[in-house]
Amino acid sequence: MNEKINVGIVEDNEELRKNLKHILELLGEFHIIFSLDDGSKVMDCLKQGKIPEVILMDLEMPVQDGIQTTRLVKENFPDVKVLIHTVFDDKSRVFDALRNGADGYLLKGEKPRKMLESILQIKEGRLPMSPNIASKALAFFKESDISQTTKIEEYKLTKREMSVLERLCLGSAYKQIADELFISERTVNSHVNNIYKKLRVNNAISASNIASKNKWFQ
Repeated sequence: MNEKINVGIVEDNEELRKNLKHILELLGEFHIIFSLDDGSKVMDCLKQGKIPEVILMDLEMPVQDGIQTTRLVKENFPDVKVLIHTVFDDKSRVFDALRNGADGYLLKGEKPRKMLESILQIKEGRLPMSPNIASKALAFFKESDISQTTKIEEYKLTKREMSVLERLCLGSAYKQIADELFISERTVNSHVNNIYKKLRVNNAISASNIASKNKWFQ
């Protein structure tokens, strides 16, 4: 039997928060490690050792919003994945969320199955998004001057990191990368974290954009 995925919920709408918790627990694949009504409470939970693998994060909250909270989570607990779950689909919010480390962006109008698939995809190292969000994110990154550098040597990526990055650009999950390179998923995760630090990004889409813009992989 597979181990349950530890999930944290951060949502200020009480009814929606309870519904999300109920749906996830009903499936039997997820364990809710915390359920909070504001982003200001997240860091306390993490520092107390309540560390989920994935956080389902609302954007608009009264004390501390989801973007601020995502940034703090990724700065202090980079292995924790953050899936934005919001009604807002404007390009600036999408970009701010991804720039601050969000690992996925899902609209609240999506069916429950999509949300559940997205949590599993994030766990696998993918970057799930609602369809219209993905197009806006890609368009924004193409318009943005994320990297001024065209020489890959300046980033000091190792050959192994380049191999991992190339597969990330193709949309491969961590398990697939591990199988292809004959390494463990934990090692893949370590390489990905190193890649993000060297490229000064927080997620796969930003890293892929730099590689694409500089034509590292043809």
